[in-house]
Amino acid sequence: MKRRILVRPAAAQDLDDQAAYIARNSTVDTALRFFEAADATFGLLARRPGIGRLYGLKPPLEVIRSFPVKGFADILIFYRPVRGGIEVVRVLHGAREIEKLFDA
Repeated sequence: MKRRILVRPAAAQDLDDQAAYIARNSTVDTALRFFEAADATFGLLARRPGIGRLYGLKPPLEVIRSFPVKGFADILIFYRPVRGGIEVVRVLHGAREIEKLFDA
């Protein structure tokens, strides 16, 4: 059964921003590999939404989970399980001030 993967606009922009950064600082091939790895990780999370680490303890973040992009451990997918799959909220580098981005 195909699982639903909803990528929010902010997460789609995050993916583009991460890929652009990777292309500038590494290679275009690595950036393309990042897109493929993110897509594969989304699929894994949609099939097994409970494998990510719970991110927040206070509303509304208590339902948000995080999981690294396969092969790009410093880039985290922030998502929440939804009926039949996942909703990808953000895709951020772990070194960023993530809580401030969620507060905004």
